[in-house]
Amino acid sequence: MCRSHDDDGVQYIIPSSHKKKATEPALRVEQEIRRGFYQVHGVATRAPAKSSCPLSPFAFEDAKVVRAVNALPDDQRHWIKYAYCPEEVSGWEDESGAVVALWKEYEPQAGNVRSSTRKTLQGLAHLCIQDMKAQVNRGKGAHSPARIRELLGVPEANWRRDWSPRWRAMQEIVRRLDRDGLEQVATQLGPGEHVA
Repeated sequence: MCRSHDDDGVQYIIPSSHKKKATEPALRVEQEIRRGFYQVHGVATRAPAKSSCPLSPFAFEDAKVVRAVNALPDDQRHWIKYAYCPEEVSGWEDESGAVVALWKEYEPQAGNVRSSTRKTLQGLAHLCIQDMKAQVNRGKGAHSPARIRELLGVPEANWRRDWSPRWRAMQEIVRRLDRDGLEQVATQLGPGEHVA
């Protein structure tokens, strides 16, 4: 018998050698529950669960970049996502959005042209977007001038005289979209932040 220090009362400690245990397991559990001596024993049978999709070390920095890109105006956002995101992230809406942005900028330069020429110019805008994406990512265009002429059905003499200046003008517009979009992303990320 021992007395507690706060004078609540007397606590009795019964040694385990003096306890009468039932022979059947169900009765033994019942007696221990009634006395308040029942102990739950746990055994670890497997390792603790882990995340099925662990975050990369750069996940939170990547989230900053995603927020900065999504805050861009539509034309720049479509171009940046199409040019720099993996294909499973950027979809057709980004590619078509980049083509529409290029066409919106270039259309005043096109002037009053026939409808067949306008359709060819729109095809040229799509090829220009694809070519500039390849230049940004690989340093080399996706299409050679001969292949562009072939895809558009333009003779070589017409290409040099009429279509090559249009091609260069479209490339300059895409370079400006790229430069302006990346500058805005860098501004939103702040000094010292960079994208790997």
